[in-house]
Amino acid sequence: PYSTPHVLLAGATGSGKGGAIRVTAAAALYGGWQLIVLDPKEAGEYAWLELLGVPIVTRLQEQVETLERLASLRRARQEVVRDRGADTWLALTSDWRPCW
Repeated sequence: PYSTPHVLLAGATGSGKGGAIRVTAAAALYGGWQLIVLDPKEAGEYAWLELLGVPIVTRLQEQVETLERLASLRRARQEVVRDRGADTWLALTSDWRPCW
């Protein structure tokens, strides 16, 4: 069955978080997912994703706006799921899933 993963990645400096993020991002892109990266440190470690067309958001105000747009999208999707009587977004047939 399909699911939408939610991940919290935490650890000490040098513990491998960056490597885990790189592997996860690459797998998500390979799977056809759309990514948006919020990079408050502006360290440049996501430049490879930017080369692949993934938006890298570094400015605080743009990060806030991005999160607000994603929250709005989530609410709209939840409304469609609720209106159709489905359990999840992926339980809807593709004709009931607008491409946002």
